[in-house]
Amino acid sequence: MFPESSSPAVLCACGCGLPVGYRKRTNTRLGLVKGQLTRFLDGHSSAHGNIEEYILSRCVPDNGCLMWTGGLEWTGYGRVWHDDRRWKVHRLLYILRHGPIPQHIFVCHTCDRRACCLDAHLFAGTKTDNARDMAAKGRAPGQIHPERYRGERNAMTKVADSDVLTICALYATGLYSQRELADQFGIGETTVGRYVRHTERAHLFAPSAAPPSCP
Repeated sequence: MFPESSSPAVLCACGCGLPVGYRKRTNTRLGLVKGQLTRFLDGHSSAHGNIEEYILSRCVPDNGCLMWTGGLEWTGYGRVWHDDRRWKVHRLLYILRHGPIPQHIFVCHTCDRRACCLDAHLFAGTKTDNARDMAAKGRAPGQIHPERYRGERNAMTKVADSDVLTICALYATGLYSQRELADQFGIGETTVGRYVRHTERAHLFAPSAAPPSCP
C-alpha cells in the first residue's frame, strides 16, 4: 500500500495523458525502487503508446503465422523491452490477452515457429507439456537425427561400438562370463548384460549392421 499524495497526478511519459502508478518491484541493476512512481503506464513506453499495438505492428503474415520482425534472442524467440524488463514477445502478448500466468508456465507454439505471435498458435503449458508436444511432433533431438545420438556418437558414451561388438562375440564363445568381460573392459556387469541381450546398442545388431566378429 503506497502513500497517497495531494500533488497533481503524474502522467504517463508516452503522452497518452493517463496517470501512472507506483513501481511494483525493485530492480537494482537499473536503479529502480519499489514504491517509486513509474514513468510509463503499464503497457506503454517511450517507443510506442500501447505495447500490444506496437508488437502487432512489427509482425507480418507468413504461411499462416504472424511473424515478429523485431529483435530476436539467440534462441530465435522475439524479444521486446517492456515495464523495465526484457520479455519474450510471444509470452508478453499472451499475458496481455489472457492475463497473468505463473512463472513456471511456458507459452508454447503449436506451429513450432518461435517468432510467431499469432494468438491461435499459442498455448500455456508446463515444461512437461512442452516436452510432450515436442515429442509428439517428432522434434525431440533423438527423433530428428537419431543416428547422431546412438552409441559412441552420444557424448555420454564410455564404450566404443567396436568394443560392444567384441564383448558380445567373446560372450557368445561361452569362454567368458559377464563378470570377466566387465572387469576386462572396465564397465559394470549390468552393462555387459544389456549388451549381450541386445537391449542396449540394439542398432548394432539390426539386419543392416555388420555381424559381430571376434578379433
